[in-house]
Amino acid sequence: MQDNAFLVATEGSAREETVEQAAENETRTIFGDYIGELYVERYFSKEAKSDVTEMVRLFIMVEINKAKFVPLASKQGKPVERAGWDDTLPVFAVNAGYTPAINGIIFPAGIFQGLFYDDNAPKEKNLGAIGMIIAHEISHAFDDNRAKYDENGNVRDWWTAEDYTKFQELCQGVISLFDGKKFVPGLVGNGTHTLGENIADMGGPSCALAVAESMIPNVDYKLFFDSNAAMWQASRCSRARMEYILSADVHSPAVLRANINFQNIDKFYEVYGIIEGDGMYLAPEKRIKIW
Repeated sequence: MQDNAFLVATEGSAREETVEQAAENETRTIFGDYIGELYVERYFSKEAKSDVTEMVRLFIMVEINKAKFVPLASKQGKPVERAGWDDTLPVFAVNAGYTPAINGIIFPAGIFQGLFYDDNAPKEKNLGAIGMIIAHEISHAFDDNRAKYDENGNVRDWWTAEDYTKFQELCQGVISLFDGKKFVPGLVGNGTHTLGENIADMGGPSCALAVAESMIPNVDYKLFFDSNAAMWQASRCSRARMEYILSADVHSPAVLRANINFQNIDKFYEVYGIIEGDGMYLAPEKRIKIW
């Protein structure tokens, strides 16, 4: 039995324990882990553990969602804030986006690296890569779907009838450029399905090139085009994956995004000496320029 005088001195009172109670307490203390194994084996099934674990997970998800919802709820009834961060893209994502509802573009910090951006690289290299992406996202404001939104992100017809008719004619030209183009044996692009992204892809390099020419004396055009092409490098995947991408992805395959868009830029022919009869030659009257 424990020394009552010690308990009085350390805890202020004595516990009256029988020999059996003292033995039980000592057993719990010394053999707790072993007793725990036997207890779980007999009284706590795997099904019970799984059920309770799921409860805990749901309670934590509920609290996280509540914490995220509170600042959103506080904005109810107030003017729309257009400068906030769109949390559909985390800060570390290697991606970019355009949101028509706020007429806003978003660029996570994660994309400013590698082939996309290098703060020590020449301006032509960065303009050919991240510059093209920035212009691509801005161009989305005027693709076949987002052009139906006005400058405030509201669905509104702001086109003149003449402009919209001309725009639709150009869109048909874009569809024709990409439709049926082979990128691996037996698989071809779908110009209608990828129209919006193809329009933005056309606007991207054209705008970035115009900026380069306006700010850089003696532009290194080859560096610009090479940087843009390098950005579209992609690892190979299975044929089944390629087929899925063709059916689900609104972007054209990477090789088409680079090659076909270059074919529409007159300067590309001059820089690489491309002439009629070459594989990437596209007659001037067939080249499409939307923005």
